[in-house]
Amino acid sequence: MTVIPIKPKHVDKLKSQRSNLESVFDRDVSSSEARALQDSIKSIDYRIDRLSSTIRSLSEMTTKDELRRARRVSAVRVGKDVYLPACAPGRTPFPNIVLRAALFSIRDLGWKTPAAQQPYDTSSPDIPTYLSSTTLRANASALSSYDRRVLRACFDYYKERPLAGPDAGWVELSFHNFASEFLGVQPSAQTHRAVLSALRRFDTFECRARLGERDTQVLRLLEVNLDATRSDAVQARGSDRFRFRVPQDVAELFYANEWTGVPHDALALPPGLKSWLAGFYTTHGSTYAIQLETLRRLSGSTDKLNVFESKCKDALAALSAESTPDSIRVSNWSIEDERMRVSLHSWPA
Repeated sequence: MTVIPIKPKHVDKLKSQRSNLESVFDRDVSSSEARALQDSIKSIDYRIDRLSSTIRSLSEMTTKDELRRARRVSAVRVGKDVYLPACAPGRTPFPNIVLRAALFSIRDLGWKTPAAQQPYDTSSPDIPTYLSSTTLRANASALSSYDRRVLRACFDYYKERPLAGPDAGWVELSFHNFASEFLGVQPSAQTHRAVLSALRRFDTFECRARLGERDTQVLRLLEVNLDATRSDAVQARGSDRFRFRVPQDVAELFYANEWTGVPHDALALPPGLKSWLAGFYTTHGSTYAIQLETLRRLSGSTDKLNVFESKCKDALAALSAESTPDSIRVSNWSIEDERMRVSLHSWPA
């Protein structure tokens, strides 16, 4: 995988200061001066580490309570282990940047093998995002709503486990077990084809993000090994096996307070606009007007704006129903002058 160096100006300045301090050791210094220099260098190294990565680093002596508190804010590194943020039961952590971008399209991408994607490079297109402070660039135009559900299942596996390092093993299981144990659905030929298609898309998907003043390296949301899987979905069997792992690099997207514990209620909805709107609005905490054209573009809809508006009204009406779980139930909404306002029942009054 290609790695593009991160060299923000402030990091370069710290490295220059470190180099100047190291040069002092070439002179005659007292033992007390040497200790002071070493302390200064350690302090600079710590600042460089914090500025060069969005992953918070903790001491290897960190207690379980300290780790739990730190994971409420962001992804965390302890020694060689990296952990996703922790959230409440019934929720899965997702980076806001991927849920507020035109990434998980509501379009039906089908069950066919996706077209071969070129590896990520500097010419890869930007994906429209709702966050003005971020940039997301990828070698594929979109994943699907169902792909988000598959990714949720894989993220959940690592809720209390460290993410996969470069030399880590794979999680291996059958399609039957993935459907019943990870997705929580009845295994079927249709589910098998949908999961296989999603895994093939993740297998070729690469992206890179700029978060504030930091650039991530080129990363994959999910690494997949389909060597033991039949290439023909028609001949596929539930006993066919595949491997997956969530690499440590993904944790760079979970920087402080820019991730959301998305309710499973939102991710379990059938793929489409209703599911997309539920996922999008759970990343917010208050209501404000958003242009319909912006939402149409982010959702991946190809409908004309008036048709998209009509579908939004139907989806919001459904999400407002009393039978909708409180975690995603819409308490109030309006569409005026091609702008939409939405409030969720779970938001603070």
